[in-house]
Amino acid sequence: EEPVADETRDGGGVADAGPPDGGRGDAPVNEAALDDAGRDASPEDAGPEDASADGGPEDAGRGSCSDGIRNGDEADVDCGGSCETCANGARCGGASDCRSERCVDAECRSPEGTHPDIVRVLDVPGRNPGGRSWADSYSVGSECYCATSFDHGIGPIEVPTPAGPRTVRDVCDALGPGPGLDGRPLYNDVQCGNGPPNDAGDEDDCPGRVDIGRDGCGHVGPSWNLGRI
Repeated sequence: EEPVADETRDGGGVADAGPPDGGRGDAPVNEAALDDAGRDASPEDAGPEDASADGGPEDAGRGSCSDGIRNGDEADVDCGGSCETCANGARCGGASDCRSERCVDAECRSPEGTHPDIVRVLDVPGRNPGGRSWADSYSVGSECYCATSFDHGIGPIEVPTPAGPRTVRDVCDALGPGPGLDGRPLYNDVQCGNGPPNDAGDEDDCPGRVDIGRDGCGHVGPSWNLGRI
């Protein structure tokens, strides 16, 4: 009887039996590329799911719009590109990166002819505002602060925040009073023209500035900095 070659594995090595007919001849076996079931698990055979795991090629440039880092296609940290538009003073690659739709020298600027705090101008019906007595908020650069007595049902209205829904009163309390509204742009609604409106009705027609007459009704300032909540 002809002896039968020993095909048992010893410590992960392959016995001296010759290759089967139609095999790969004397090509060495890459033991590191075999998984526990003996299948070829070499990197070139990895499927698309393996290739994209943990930040692989499919994730390249994707980034996040809330991670505090400038990545992906963002123009500045967490804004521009496929994220929300950027506030005044942020970096930009074009007008579409800016809330104001104005990018000058790679920086988002306020619309021409407006106060530097203004980020956009809305087309609203307008009405003759009551000046300071109408003001429910004011801006300081890129920050918006409440200056409201929470009249006309505004206090209990809920708004979305990174910490979940909060009432307007809770948001205003968390932001604090700020440095004061003297000499600042003043707005009719509680978020520097960005809403929500109260139930008085005039904030739909004139949400923006109330300190420069009817022409300021559509001038909208920065949103609340909800990252502080």
